[in-house]
Amino acid sequence: MIASTIQDYQQTYGLSPQLKTLIEQALAIIERHPDEGRYDIEGDAAFVLVSRPQTEPHAQRPAELHHRYLDVQILLEGEEVLGYGLAQCHATPEQDHLKEKDIAFFTAIPNEQFLHFQPGNLVVFLPKELHRPLCAVKDSPQQIKKAVLKVRMDFLN
Repeated sequence: MIASTIQDYQQTYGLSPQLKTLIEQALAIIERHPDEGRYDIEGDAAFVLVSRPQTEPHAQRPAELHHRYLDVQILLEGEEVLGYGLAQCHATPEQDHLKEKDIAFFTAIPNEQFLHFQPGNLVVFLPKELHRPLCAVKDSPQQIKKAVLKVRMDFLN
């Protein structure tokens, strides 16, 4: 996991030049197309999903991971709490949709840590990194607006 902001991601150590360019392209798309939907950058290799989901109490949110895609989650409006694990996941998922949708769901994240996410924050979750998005701040649900840049790992140099 790498956390940054939309103001500072270009100086964030650990982000490849190619990923920084994709984030820049995603931010430009978000600026031009603020509506919900999918916006392709490089077809299925890199695309942005813009949504207005409702956050939920932590206990109601499943943890998730991906194998083929990394997530760059960018909060645009509202606040959320993101749970995450510090180690790669080797557990068996409760729901496994990795082959068809590149997502698996889990109940628990060992030694779960939390990030209070505010507008302009972004976080990169690499494949096999457990994360729990859309947790409500103080268990008080709210509608947020966020964008998720999905990048297929074999697309990155």
